[in-house]
Amino acid sequence: MYSNGEDDTHLGYNHVIAITNYYRIQQERYQSLQEYRDQFVAYRKVCEQLGIKVGASENGGDNILKRMKITNPMQQQKDDTEKKAIEEHHAILFILGADKYKYGKQI
Repeated sequence: MYSNGEDDTHLGYNHVIAITNYYRIQQERYQSLQEYRDQFVAYRKVCEQLGIKVGASENGGDNILKRMKITNPMQQQKDDTEKKAIEEHHAILFILGADKYKYGKQI
């Protein structure tokens, strides 16, 4: 990634690299789960610092509300379910990137 102080010359490139790294992260064969988690969290923070809303979707919170059978949610419920949908998205990405040899049966 490129950084040149306050200059946004490479902002588009940085967004692409950050998203690519985040979605393609895989636990290495001899990497501990803690090291993988730390790397995963670091990539997530980079995306957040760049203002990228990874996992946010228009219907994420609405789908959770439908599962909970809430038809007229209050704004607080909408916000909470949107956050939960984003966290579920991150959890799925984390699990998909975990070492299949070590955790294949659990996944």
